[in-house]
Amino acid sequence: MSEQINYEELLPRQPSEGALDWCIKTKFRHEYAIYRDTYYRDPLTGMRENAVSVTCTGCGGSWIAGKARGADCGRGWAPFGFVDGAVNIGPGDSFPCPMCGGQLKAVHIGQISKLGIDDNVYFCEPWQLGEKFVLLGWRAERNTGKNARKVYRMWPYEAYVFEQKKTVRLTGYQKCMSAMRYFDRWKQIVRCDDRWGETGPDAWLRMPEDLTGTTIENAALPQYLKAAGADARPVAYLRLWQKHRNIENLIVQGCGEMVAKAIVRDTGSRNYCGGKSAQLEWVDWKQKRPARMLGLDRQEFAFCVREQWTQDDLAKYKMVRAWEPVKLPEDWELLKKTRSYDLNKLCNEKALLPDAAGGKSMQLLRGRLTVMRCLRYLDRQKRETITLLDYWNMARRAGLNLRDEHVQLPKSLKREHDRLVEAERIARNEEEKRKKQAEIDKRRPAFEKTVAPLEAWAWEDGGIRIRPVHTEEELIDEGSALCHCVGTYGETVARGDSCIFFIRRADAPDKPWYTLQVELKTLKEIQNHGMRNCPPTKEVQEFVGRWLEHVRQLKGAGKKQKKEAAA
Repeated sequence: MSEQINYEELLPRQPSEGALDWCIKTKFRHEYAIYRDTYYRDPLTGMRENAVSVTCTGCGGSWIAGKARGADCGRGWAPFGFVDGAVNIGPGDSFPCPMCGGQLKAVHIGQISKLGIDDNVYFCEPWQLGEKFVLLGWRAERNTGKNARKVYRMWPYEAYVFEQKKTVRLTGYQKCMSAMRYFDRWKQIVRCDDRWGETGPDAWLRMPEDLTGTTIENAALPQYLKAAGADARPVAYLRLWQKHRNIENLIVQGCGEMVAKAIVRDTGSRNYCGGKSAQLEWVDWKQKRPARMLGLDRQEFAFCVREQWTQDDLAKYKMVRAWEPVKLPEDWELLKKTRSYDLNKLCNEKALLPDAAGGKSMQLLRGRLTVMRCLRYLDRQKRETITLLDYWNMARRAGLNLRDEHVQLPKSLKREHDRLVEAERIARNEEEKRKKQAEIDKRRPAFEKTVAPLEAWAWEDGGIRIRPVHTEEELIDEGSALCHCVGTYGETVARGDSCIFFIRRADAPDKPWYTLQVELKTLKEIQNHGMRNCPPTKEVQEFVGRWLEHVRQLKGAGKKQKKEAAA
């Protein structure tokens, strides 16, 4: 094993000549308008008037402007702003400099610390170290002081040295918790992670062009960068090329955009790749010809390049083609607008035939009911794939003959789908009723045992009568009539913890009025509600009090009789 080269002293510590001027022109795209409170003397009256002094950091020019106050221009450290023409300018607002025309950002002098305002930009440039290709990344810093003076500095940031089979990473900073320390030298990192991420055309001091004689001579990097545009991740791409040299064939043959977007998907979030590396597992790396690498024939590949397929487009096409021939370009527009998820569900649907088919439903797909036919059908019906899949599943549960083409693809998908939905809803309600009735029947002996002795507590007084519930069905009817939840108390009554009593007017004994819940052991009222849980009237409350006293007397007399009988 060869010893690792230390590149720390071999790389330049400053970018190429002209980098600073390029950054000033292209990267630092805004200047500041630093303003402060001042005054001027009116030449007519000789009196002092409040004003604002504004200085442009771009051209260095200064001018006096009128002071503006209010919510529009008084924010943070700046209790006031200034007037630019007919517009009030506050901190953070942008406007053109009246002297040089450059775009300015208003900053009150109180917002600027003793250390000034720091603006940082990042850029990269290609470089060679012998035959090794190096991607140098730089950090440019602009510090603007209260006096509008600007100081520029250039720092090493990230560097990647591409050897024959591996990549070496160097940095010019060190992260300490949430703070960053920057150095004027390079530090070699043991582990190589892609921390540069996306590098669009505007991030290059100069684009790599002639790579003849370098370690990446055959990587087709310029073609990749051109095709990728703002999605370019050169470090991730070159590391993938080091592992799979035949990726160059895809780039040269027009698949650069597809590869670029796939790399972004594999490596993760924008501008921060971390330790993730691009794999492109859907590419057959054992092949050399671009068409075979993508699993296509020559005609399909030509169409793929012409239409600029994405990874998802390729996956959708191959998914359908696995089951049936796909006509290009006739079928492509329909395939293109169909979601991958829907296609996957459609291609793997096992509900086309009843279970008696032995799970070989896709044989029917190959024969008559093709995926493309289903897609054309859905397009005519203006329905989603999920609607058709739901319909097939419901048809299977309903026992319909899915071998019948008229059942597979009905004349009106919406009508048949809604009909089956309603049928299942009715069947589900009936099943729920059946289960509920079975539970009621199971509790019935215990329920009747609890309420039967309470029949002696039925009572009438002052035109109001009360009686215990007789059956759980009565509870359900009572709750439905009065719009409260007493219908769910069947199990409570069956356990003997409490009991439900119906309060009625004497002249309307069958019409629900109030429902009373009483604890049997202590004869305490738990709750008493009428329509929609309304509280009892004073009349009803007084009646319940008299009734409870009556029941206590009955229980007392019963206990006395038992003692006498025992004696």
